[in-house]
Amino acid sequence: MAAAFRFVPPTLRSDGLRPWLIGLLLFLPSANYHVFSGVPWNSAAQLAAVALAAPLLLSRRARRANRAGTPTGGILGRRAVWIACCLGILGKLLLWTLGGYEGFLGSYRSPAARPVSGTWEKSYSNPFFRFGATRIDRTLDFGPIPAAQGDTRLVIGGTNWSLSFLNSLRFNFYPGVKGNVSRDRVPIAAEWFGVVEGTAGRDLAISYVGEGEVEIGGLRRNLPREYRRVNEVVLPVPEGEHRLRISYRFDDGYRTGDPGYPGPFATLQCAWRSGSGAETPLRARRAPWPWRAAGACVDGLVLFVLATVVRFYALVLRGQWRLLALIAILGPPLARWTPIREHGFALEIGFLLAIAGVLLALGRRRTWRTVLLAYVAVLCLSAFRKGFEPWHAQTVRYRSAGNDFLSYESFARSILDTGSLEAQEKIFSNQPLSRYVNFLLHMLFGDGDTAIAAAGLFLLNVGIVWVYLRFRARSRAPSGVRAGQAAAAILLVALAASPPVVTFVAEGASEAVTWIALMFWFPLLFDSTRMGDWILGAILVGLSVGARANHIPALLAAFAVFGVRALRSRPAAATGAGAAALGVALLPAWHNWHYGRRFVLFTYTYALNTAV
Repeated sequence: MAAAFRFVPPTLRSDGLRPWLIGLLLFLPSANYHVFSGVPWNSAAQLAAVALAAPLLLSRRARRANRAGTPTGGILGRRAVWIACCLGILGKLLLWTLGGYEGFLGSYRSPAARPVSGTWEKSYSNPFFRFGATRIDRTLDFGPIPAAQGDTRLVIGGTNWSLSFLNSLRFNFYPGVKGNVSRDRVPIAAEWFGVVEGTAGRDLAISYVGEGEVEIGGLRRNLPREYRRVNEVVLPVPEGEHRLRISYRFDDGYRTGDPGYPGPFATLQCAWRSGSGAETPLRARRAPWPWRAAGACVDGLVLFVLATVVRFYALVLRGQWRLLALIAILGPPLARWTPIREHGFALEIGFLLAIAGVLLALGRRRTWRTVLLAYVAVLCLSAFRKGFEPWHAQTVRYRSAGNDFLSYESFARSILDTGSLEAQEKIFSNQPLSRYVNFLLHMLFGDGDTAIAAAGLFLLNVGIVWVYLRFRARSRAPSGVRAGQAAAAILLVALAASPPVVTFVAEGASEAVTWIALMFWFPLLFDSTRMGDWILGAILVGLSVGARANHIPALLAAFAVFGVRALRSRPAAATGAGAAALGVALLPAWHNWHYGRRFVLFTYTYALNTAV
C-alpha cells in the first residue's frame, strides 16, 4: 500500500515539461532583495539567465538534444532539475506574498500633469503597485550622470531619475511654443519612505537642487528652496533604527523662451558621511535575515538549474570550442569598435565585421547546432554593443515631443495606468500593434528602454543569420550563387546596423516589429512543410498587418505565393494557416468594434499610410 503512494519523479517521457518549468522559474516575480527575482528582468544577471534558457524554450530540437543528453538521475540529472525548479517556484511564491521588500518606497508624480489613476504614478518596475509605491529605490542618488557611464542624451537633462511616466502624451510639451513647460525640466514631486540604521560618528548628508522636507527619528528639517546651485543639508542621526521620510519637489519656474540660464537639473543625492568626510550611499535597513536566507536559497536553486543549461551548451557545442574561444576573445572589443561617427550616430563597423565573420565561418555547416552556435555568437556580440550593454538595462530614453515614438510609448503606458486594452484609442488612428508589443516588453524588462532596444536589435540580427543559414543549408547552387547569398546576408546585417534602423528599433517604432517578424515568418512559410511552422508563420504575418497596415499589399503578395504552393501539397494545413493569418489580422477590427462600436478594419489613416 505504501508503494502506491510513493512519489514518482518525472520520467523521460514526461520530461518535456521541464524546460517550461525553467522558464516559469525565471519569469515568476519575487522579493527584490535577491538576484534572480523574476520579472522585470532589470539586471545583467537576469538578462543573461533568460538569454541562456531561451533556446530550450523555443527550439524543439534543442529540447530533444537536452533530453537525450541528460541522464534521469545524478546531480545534474533531469530528476534533480525538476525538483530544483519546483522548490524554486514555491520559494518565489512565498517571497512574493510574505517576504516584503528592501529599500525605499518611492512615489513619483509631476505637477505638470495629473496621474491617470490615483495620487501617484505607476511604473513598470512595480506594475502591480505593491506597497502603494511607484517603485522601490535601493539608493537615493539622482543627479547628473558622469560621461563615462553612458550617453546623457538618453535621459532628461543628463540625470538618472528614470521616470518612464514622462513618456506620455500628457507631457507632450512642444519646445517651440513660448511659455510651455520645458520637456527636459519637467516639474517633479516625490516622496520616499524607509527605515535606516544610524551609527555613531555618521551624519546624513543630502545634496539637492529644488526644495523639500526631511523627517527622521522625530526630527523634521526643511530643505530650503535652491535652484541656482547644488545645496547641501547635513543631519545628525542618533544610533539605532529610524523611520525616514523625504518629500522633494523640483519646479524652478523655467518655461520655454524664458531669458537667461535656467540653472542645474533636478538632483537629490543622500549619503552617510563619516567624521573624516568619507561618504557611502544611503541604504535602507536590510530585510530580516530569514527572508534574505530564503532569497539566497532561491538564487542557489536558479544557479543550479542554469548549470544544467550550461552543461547542455557544452555537450552540444563541444566540437566548436575554437570558434567559441575566438568569438569570446575578439568579439567584445570588435563589437565596441566604432571608428566613424556621422551626424551624431556611431557607425558600428566593428559589429558588422564581427557578424560578417560569423556568417562566413558558419556558412558551410548544415546542422541545427550551427543555428545554436550562431545564436551564442550573436548574443555575445550584442551584449557588448556600445550603448546597449546589459548594465545600462534600466536607462530610460525620453522621447521628444510631437513624434510617433512618444505616442506609442504613451499608448503602451495607458494599458498600465488603466488596466484596459483600449490603449487610448477607441478606434485606431495610429498603427495598432506596437503599443501592445511595447507594453509587453516593458512588463518583461521594466522601465528601462536599453534592454528592450538591445533585445530588438538582437532578434533582428539573429533572424537575419537564421534566414541565411536556413536557405543556404538547402541550396545546391554554384559557388557564385553561394557567394551572392553571403553578400546579401552581410548587406542585411549592414542595414540592420545602420543608424536609422538602430534608432527606429531603439525608439520602439512600429516598423521595427514588422522587420523582426519578417526574418522569422519568411523561413517558416517558405522553408518548411510542417503545419506547426506554417501556423506560426501565418500568425506572424497577421501580427505584421496589425503593426503596419500599409504593408498589407506586400504581405498579401507574399502570402499568396506561399498559399499557391501550400494548397497543392497540403490543402488542409494551408487552409489552417490562412485562417490563422486572417484571424490575427482582424484583431484591430475587433478592437474598433468592441471599444468604439464601429467596424473599421484597420485604422482611420490606412489609406494615407498606404499611399506614403
